[in-house]
Amino acid sequence: MHTRFVRLAVSLLFAATFAFAQGDDEGAVREILDRWAAAFNEGDLQAVVELYTEDTVLVDAFGRFEGREAIIEPLTQLPMPAGVVTIQPTTDEVVVDGDTAHAMGTYTFSAPDGSTLMRGNWLALLRLVEGEWKMHRHVNSMLMPPPEPEADVQEAVHDLASRWAELYNADDLVGVANLYTEDAIVVNMNGRRDIGREAIYVGLATPMPEPLDQGIIEVITEEAEVLGDTANGLGTFIFWAPDGATVMMQGTYVAVSKLVDGEWKMHRHVVNLLMPEPEVEAP
Repeated sequence: MHTRFVRLAVSLLFAATFAFAQGDDEGAVREILDRWAAAFNEGDLQAVVELYTEDTVLVDAFGRFEGREAIIEPLTQLPMPAGVVTIQPTTDEVVVDGDTAHAMGTYTFSAPDGSTLMRGNWLALLRLVEGEWKMHRHVNSMLMPPPEPEADVQEAVHDLASRWAELYNADDLVGVANLYTEDAIVVNMNGRRDIGREAIYVGLATPMPEPLDQGIIEVITEEAEVLGDTANGLGTFIFWAPDGATVMMQGTYVAVSKLVDGEWKMHRHVVNLLMPEPEVEAP
């Protein structure tokens, strides 16, 4: 009975000691990672390099670098010394297994004004070398921002609405219909859905009531968002009387366009009429 009690006590003491050591090692690993960021932000590259093993491997956007001395090269690719670029890392996970450990998290490189220059994820494998944790394998993964649409792409989307109005005012309804994809859908201001280019042409050719049939349309694109091969357009339209000064009708539109064989085409087009406010009767 006494012997079993002693064995149980020893086992519990060993488990508690092991847990304490694990927690202590995790804290030491996190300290190394914090020292890495502090040394980098101070512009002390030599202090950064000394946190790695002699046979370390670093993989980042600039390539694969083997050995402690070799990893100085990718670090110097970034604007240094301190004050030009700072790094704000987060350590999301640290797992210690004997003399090895792995850690992972995120990082953000910021300019002196606080704006984000680059961000991504990182993974580090560490080793315990002569009682000190060292980074043995280090991989950085960059999160690339989506490319901004080129100015000429934005202009092409804007021009699509302008060409629509130009062709309509010239009574070139075939030309207007050809601005749409083959399977386009137009929802008119009266709620009618014209599906397909041919139906869209028929809808355009339907005579408008007087005096709108004599009007001139102006289309104003207020917003164009390009997302790869598609684009969203938002704007307003105005039907002017032939005198160019009287508004006969106005409304809003939303259009989804597609890039087809290198040319932007309207794919979905919804038109909404703005009704005039009712006149207030005199009391």
